[in-house]
Amino acid sequence: MLTKYILRVAVAAAALTFSAGASAAEQYRIMMMDEAFFPEVTYLTEGDQVIFVNMSGETRNIAAADESWTVTDLGDGAEAAVTVTQGMSESYKTATAQGDIEGQISFNNAAEAAPAD
Repeated sequence: MLTKYILRVAVAAAALTFSAGASAAEQYRIMMMDEAFFPEVTYLTEGDQVIFVNMSGETRNIAAADESWTVTDLGDGAEAAVTVTQGMSESYKTATAQGDIEGQISFNNAAEAAPAD
């Protein structure tokens, strides 16, 4: 009886170990303001999802610098999701009356990207 219990605990522990190793995708919100994206740089990993939130007061499009992905006709107050894939363009932009504004995603760790003192 004790042997069965120990075996069950060992199997449960092994299952938890393997499931804990898998990272879950996360969602990150990027606000599109009138003249800037906030945050300007977002640190992500493959599988994460970016939620663009339009707070500019007008309908806009967002496009990757290489035009490999786009979000079109995003109305004021609307949201749109983009799933992050390895190798996707890390720069994106939107057009305004004052010119293009740009944002960036990064696959680097934020701590690695911080300037050294």
